[in-house]
Amino acid sequence: MDIEKPKRSRLCDALLGLMESRNRSGDGTLVLPSEYLEFVITRQ
Repeated sequence: MDIEKPKRSRLCDALLGLMESRNRSGDGTLVLPSEYLEFVITRQ
């Protein structure tokens, strides 16, 4: 799916905001509550 740049930027900001608000780690990593799916994201 190709999203226009302004919409893509808003979506990215919204997702990052959601992840930051739900982050449980407190140490610079990302730990989110999950009931069904767990995955690891590595930033390079």
